[in-house]
Amino acid sequence: MVATKGYVAPPLDEVWATAPYLHNGSVPTLGDLLDSEQRPDHWRRSFGTDLTKDYDCERVGWKTDRDPEAQGAFDARRIYDSAKPGYGNRGHTFGDPLSASDRKALLEYLKTL
Repeated sequence: MVATKGYVAPPLDEVWATAPYLHNGSVPTLGDLLDSEQRPDHWRRSFGTDLTKDYDCERVGWKTDRDPEAQGAFDARRIYDSAKPGYGNRGHTFGDPLSASDRKALLEYLKTL
């Protein structure tokens, strides 16, 4: 191994199991990663242990409450706020030009890795 000044991206093996995404965990699903306009500004996941309830197999990642403050009582420490410094979820727009069918096909492919 030789140290470099660059960032070494992790491999895509089992990427479906590594949500949330981006370096700071600001994107809850691969579907959101591939369509930057759909990324939630605020979200909260359940932190449950039942993956049939907590994992979004279609969008590949965590099911989330995308408007947690509207739900009444909540624990603010568990709300991801992308407006905070270092918590941003913008950039990485490489999936935006894809058509909806191409994006879906890519998600299906990523599930197989």
